[in-house]
Amino acid sequence: MSVLFSDDLPADNESLRRRIFQGEIFLLPAGAASLCLCDALLQIASDNILGEKQTVTAGNRQVVAAALRAAPGRSGEEGARAGHAIVKEALLAEPTFDELLLAVLDECGFERQEVLFDPLRMRISYDGGYKEEINRRSNSVHRDTWYANSQSQINFWMPLHDVSAADAFSFYLKNFASAVPNTSEQFDYDLWMKTTGWQSSMILSTFPTADADPRSLGERTSFSARAGQLLLFSASHLHQTNPNDSGLARYSVDFRIVHRADLASGLAAPNVDNLSQGDATRDYRKNSDDV
Repeated sequence: MSVLFSDDLPADNESLRRRIFQGEIFLLPAGAASLCLCDALLQIASDNILGEKQTVTAGNRQVVAAALRAAPGRSGEEGARAGHAIVKEALLAEPTFDELLLAVLDECGFERQEVLFDPLRMRISYDGGYKEEINRRSNSVHRDTWYANSQSQINFWMPLHDVSAADAFSFYLKNFASAVPNTSEQFDYDLWMKTTGWQSSMILSTFPTADADPRSLGERTSFSARAGQLLLFSASHLHQTNPNDSGLARYSVDFRIVHRADLASGLAAPNVDNLSQGDATRDYRKNSDDV
């Protein structure tokens, strides 16, 4: 299997999906729709984390992002976390953000009426945050499929500012089609949604993770990206957030999709070690007519 980072988007969407399910990773240039989403997210983050009502444009995008990155150190993480909680609720509740997500799918060649999607999630990786117990889950080595996500799932990730390879996250590429000892058998989607949920800030004692020393998993492959670039990859990829010791917070957004035809036909990445129970796809949202 050949695994690489490609910026060449296939004209045929099924070909794109097949290549992703074979392990290929796409890092696409920023487009009009992705930059529009980026600015909207910087806007709502500025409103609620910085407390500054200002219109984000291409002209001040970098300035606003820089202020947000420094905000936790300036005002304390508690204030930043409170503002982040407001942002997370807005991304779930406001149809505008679903429409921005769907516009990104349009730009990438997906037919929105054929796609089920998970709502946008803004992530903040705080300086030194990986050392805190509350962040163990988000910083663990994992596959998204271990959380009862479909083998046909495609992940979208986008930074809200330029990131270096050290700022981003890493893939353990050689393990895409190779089993890794893990605790996914402990994950039950129905129980998770009843007791925890995706937006929880609880400290968790049990969550799916690789049950192996990360040093035994082979080389970590990371990447750099500009604000608004899109990273597309299979939910089956083994990956891990890079530790943030930069002195600044990192802001990104991600969402997940499943194509209806892939669910029906079984077109998917290989399942080499996922033993989780349940089906997260049943709670995904539908096309714009249902938003």
